[in-house]
Amino acid sequence: MKSNLLKFICLLSLGLALSCESITDIYPPELSLLSPTEEILSADSATFLVSASDNIAIDRVEFILRDNYTGWSYLETIQAEPYEITIDSVQSLEEIEAEITGFDPAGNFHRLYKTFEIATAVANAIITVVDPNGGESWNIGSTQAITWTSEHVTDDVEIELYSSNDLVSTIVNSTGNDGNYNWDIPTSLTVAANYKVKIIAKDNSTIYDMSDASFAIVQMECGEGEVVDCNGNCGPQSWLGDGYCDDETYVYEGNYIDFNCEEHDYDAGDCSGGGTNCDPVASSTGTGSVTSPANGVTVNSGSSATVNWSFTGPGQVNLYLYEENNYHSTIQTWAINDGTFPWVIPSSVESGHCYHIVVINPYDDTDYVVGTYFRVQ
Repeated sequence: MKSNLLKFICLLSLGLALSCESITDIYPPELSLLSPTEEILSADSATFLVSASDNIAIDRVEFILRDNYTGWSYLETIQAEPYEITIDSVQSLEEIEAEITGFDPAGNFHRLYKTFEIATAVANAIITVVDPNGGESWNIGSTQAITWTSEHVTDDVEIELYSSNDLVSTIVNSTGNDGNYNWDIPTSLTVAANYKVKIIAKDNSTIYDMSDASFAIVQMECGEGEVVDCNGNCGPQSWLGDGYCDDETYVYEGNYIDFNCEEHDYDAGDCSGGGTNCDPVASSTGTGSVTSPANGVTVNSGSSATVNWSFTGPGQVNLYLYEENNYHSTIQTWAINDGTFPWVIPSSVESGHCYHIVVINPYDDTDYVVGTYFRVQ
C-alpha cells in the first residue's frame, strides 16, 4: 500500500516538473561564505560570494543586506552559479548585516548571518563622555546618570570606573549605546575625589573616552538627627529600629527612605523579621479616592495638612483618621464633599507609620473610600 502511494506521488511530481527525490527530500543545502573574508570592509565595493551544494539541487540563493543605522538595504536572488553579488558605495554605510539563504527545490533552506564593519565608520567612530566629566560631587549610595554621545558606534558600550587612572571596577559590562546609564553608586566605594569613568565600544576596544578630569564621590552630610540611608538620602535616625521596616515605603523630605541594607542592619532589625509592617489597607466600597496625605509622606503632629479626596455620592462626608484599619479619631463630621479640608493634626497623635484617612458617607456607613498609609512624627 505504501509503495503504491509513493509511486503515485512520484508520478504526480512529473506533472509538476519535480523529481521524486525532491518530493521526499528532507536535507537542507550546505552553504558557506567565501567572500568577503575581512571583518572590516575597507574598499568602496564588496563582493559577496557563497558556495552552495545540496543532495538534489540548489534552487536559488537569496541575499539580503541591510544597514540599520542609515536605513539602506539590498535584496537580490541568484538562481545559478556563481552565487555572488557586488555592491558599491560601501564606505557611505555604517555597517552591513548580511542574511544569505540557500534553498533546494523541496523548500529546505540553510541561512547564514554575518555583520561587517565599515572602515570609514570605524575610523570616524567617536565616544564622548558628557557626565561625569570632571568637577562633579556625587553622593555615595545615590543614583546618578552617566551620559555620553557617540558617532559611528554601532554596538553596545562598556563602562568602567577608574581611580587615579587605575581600574576600580566595571560599572556595567554591556549596555545599550543610548547615551545614558543610571548608576547606583555602591556604598562600598571609598570616598575620594580622583574618580573617572571610561566608556568603551564593545565591538572595538580602541574606541573609547574617559572623563576629562576627576570627579568626587562624597559622603552625604545630613542634619542633626539624620543619617544617610542605603540610597544616599538623609533620613531620620529615629526611624531606625522603631518597629517599622523602612524599605522605600515612606517619604522624608521628598525622598523614599531605605534603611533595609546591611549597612543599617536592615533597619536595625525592622526589616529582617523583627519589625512590624502595616497590614494591607482596607478596600474602598465607594467610588473615589483619597489623594492627600499621599502614600508614604510624613506629616508632623501639631502642624497643618490638607486632606484631599474625591467621593461620588453624598453632599457631605465624615472624615476620620485610622491607624492600620482601626478607628483612631475624628477629623471632621458633616464636611462639605468638595474634596478638600484643612486639617490641624493634634499634637496628641503619636508617631507611627500606619495612619490613613477614611472618608465615609454620613447617611450610609458602608459607603466609604480609604486612603493609603502615611507617617506621623
